[in-house]
Amino acid sequence: MGTTARYIREIVTVVNYLGWGAGFFLYLVLYAVVTLRFIRHELLPAGMAPLIWMNLGPIGASITALFSLVNNSSIVVSKDPFFIFAFFLWGLGFWWLLMALALTLHYLRNLHLPYSTSWWAFIFPLGAFVNATLDLGNAFGLEMMNLFGYSLFWPLLILWGVTIVRGGMALTR
Repeated sequence: MGTTARYIREIVTVVNYLGWGAGFFLYLVLYAVVTLRFIRHELLPAGMAPLIWMNLGPIGASITALFSLVNNSSIVVSKDPFFIFAFFLWGLGFWWLLMALALTLHYLRNLHLPYSTSWWAFIFPLGAFVNATLDLGNAFGLEMMNLFGYSLFWPLLILWGVTIVRGGMALTR
């Protein structure tokens, strides 16, 4: 590989790590703000309830991006610390998944969860978390984690289907 190509590759690698780091750590600040909002204020209006799931998106996407960076980077000497960090980050996502599920069930049982375009907030975040779960399961050889990822895949497909159908029905009215 020529000197110019090597420099370009190094620049692209550094820019990718800078982008991941800046985006991820800015997200952690926003995560704290959103968590504080849920602690100190009343629940969101029913039409906005699916937005509770949004925090799963950056967590899952960060894990998947970190795996891609580490697996395709020539500057990483040992992948293990990055993968272990991703596992800890997945734990934060799992906690948020439980909280989002509990709040969504609260809306379904005690309030109302009307269909709105905010239902798309169920799709991407859960999909990103499913992908991150499967990435971690494969990286660590954890069959139970892969099974958990695939078990989350089915509600994701159902939500996606319902959202597409309901969205199409809303357009035809």
